[in-house]
Formats: sequence, structure tokens, C-alpha cells
Amino acid sequence: MGSKTKSNNISSGKRAANSVSASENLFFTFDLFDHLPDMIFLLNESGEIINLNKRAEDIFNKSRSNRPSHFLDLVDLCNRENVNSIFFKCISTRKSTKIETQFLIAQKELIVQISFSPHKFNIGGKEQEFVLTIAKDITSEKAKEIELQRFFNIVESSLNPIQITDLSGKMIYVNPAFIKSSGYNKEELIGKNPRIFGSGKMPRKFWDKMWQTISGG
Repeated sequence: MGSKTKSNNISSGKRAANSVSASENLFFTFDLFDHLPDMIFLLNESGEIINLNKRAEDIFNKSRSNRPSHFLDLVDLCNRENVNSIFFKCISTRKSTKIETQFLIAQKELIVQISFSPHKFNIGGKEQEFVLTIAKDITSEKAKEIELQRFFNIVESSLNPIQITDLSGKMIYVNPAFIKSSGYNKEELIGKNPRIFGSGKMPRKFWDKMWQTISGG
């Protein structure tokens, strides 16, 4: 008897949920995303923005930019064709898709990683297709990657011997000039402690300054 009553209550709850209009249902639940750090959008099958979370709204407010009506309006012009293709691939395959691109908001470029996920909602007894879209701002991460790549290119081409050790003194990187000067190959150096240089393969004086640096942290 209790189980039957419970089943009836669930059915009643479903009917009540289905009787809610599209705007009331979606707009009410979308505030669940307001505390997330990424920009989140709800799009229809045409790419129009049905709703967005507080993070996305805050970006428009800070940049004094009007909220766009279509998601592609956010994307840098030269990247719109690729993003549009990935968006419709998500809809046609009913599988999540991802793409890295640039948003252009009030003349400011943001590098974003976009994830499109198809979802169906039963609203008013009618099933409708939407795309939940997450846009993660990776601008600062990309800037760090570029700086790291520049550093790597400079170090690799440097004529000065350079090595990097972890805090225990084990070598985790050596540049070509270091390999040449040490008399060892790369495989013999990586993961080893610089004490191997006491083997007599190179003059002790050559490594004195290096040892002082390592011992100094």
C-alpha cells in the first residue's frame, strides 16, 4: 500500500513538472549553475541563447557589453565557422563535443574551451532539444604555456650548459649544451644526482659552481 502511494506521488510530481511552461521550468532551475566558475549557457538547436549563468552575466556587465542573442555572436569572427560546425555535430550525433576558440567581448579577447552537451527536456508534455554549453576561460593558462614554451626554446638553443634539478637534487632537465659539456648522454643524466660528476669524467673545478648552486637550494 505504501509503495503504491509513493508511486502515485511520483507520478503526480512528474505531471506537475510537465505542466510548467518552458520559460518557468528552465529559468527556475538554471540558477543552480550560478555559483560555478565557468560561463554556462543553455542554447536551442539554432544556437540562440535561452539562458546563461551569473558568471557569464558578470563578464558582460564588467565589459559593459550587451548580452548577445546568439551564441556565435560571442565567438571571434574568424573562428565562427569551426565553432558552428562543432555545435551542429553535437546535435546530429547527440554526443558531447569540444573546441578551443576565442571569444571577443567588448574588443577583449578571451581564450576559451567550449563543451557542447545535448539534452532533452520534457516540457508541457513535449520533448524539446537543448544544448548545455560550458565555456571555460583558459586565457591565463594559455599565457603561461606560451611563456614556458619561450623559456624552453631559449634554454634549448642556449650555448650555456643548463640543468634543472628537483628539490632532492635529481636532474629533471638538461639542455643540449649541458649534455655536450658533461660528457654524458641524456639518458645517463635524467633522474640521477649530480654526484655522478665526481666520477672523474670531467674536472672537479668545472662543477664547483654547480654544486654551490644546488646546495643553496
